[in-house]
Amino acid sequence: MFGSLLDFLQSFLIFLVKYYSFFLTFTLLLSFSCEAKAQAVVVDQLVATVNGEVITRSDLVWALVLNSKIKEKSDLTANLPIILEQVIDQRLLLAEASRLPNLDPAQAEISKALGEVIKKFPSEALFYQRLEEVGLTGEMLQKIFRERLLILKYVDFRFRAFAIITENEIQVYYDERVKPKLATQNITPTDKPSDEERKLIEAILVEERVNNQIEQFLESTRQQADIVRLVSL
Repeated sequence: MFGSLLDFLQSFLIFLVKYYSFFLTFTLLLSFSCEAKAQAVVVDQLVATVNGEVITRSDLVWALVLNSKIKEKSDLTANLPIILEQVIDQRLLLAEASRLPNLDPAQAEISKALGEVIKKFPSEALFYQRLEEVGLTGEMLQKIFRERLLILKYVDFRFRAFAIITENEIQVYYDERVKPKLATQNITPTDKPSDEERKLIEAILVEERVNNQIEQFLESTRQQADIVRLVSL
């Protein structure tokens, strides 16, 4: 029973993290044409401004270049509107994060995060080839990762540190959301979750609370911000 339950909880936690990963920075979309030249020319276009700060088409492409799953040119075109909204949200979070002292990530943290992304590609050479194809320099790559880690640190400081989950909330989640799932699999659950199951449920509830707080924050911040979309993507 525990194996099935743990699998369920772990898969749901992974889903939560992936679903909201655009806030934390590692679920961005990438696109390359099969016939793309080794050194494609990136043509800049102003697409939006956030409180006077410009977002260009290159910014969107550079935000997309870190996902290994999307490879076709059609994917880029289809997802540009989604990515624009995500980049706008990231700019809003970054503006708040930049106001706080002592959040700057160390170079070791940046290198580690970059290494984790590179591992998702077939090879390091292919990863850097794709960067070259969209005109993303090493300096800009470091800047992108620094900003994403800064946002993550801000989220931890502003939201995650205050996401305290009670034992009652864990039990309610277990009773109302885990037990019915187990029933559909003809598994008889125990009255209370095991220690390992409890930790997974707590992690899920923390992610849910943090994600809800981020969305509430962004909804309020968007209303107060001066956001201008200059083109239809």
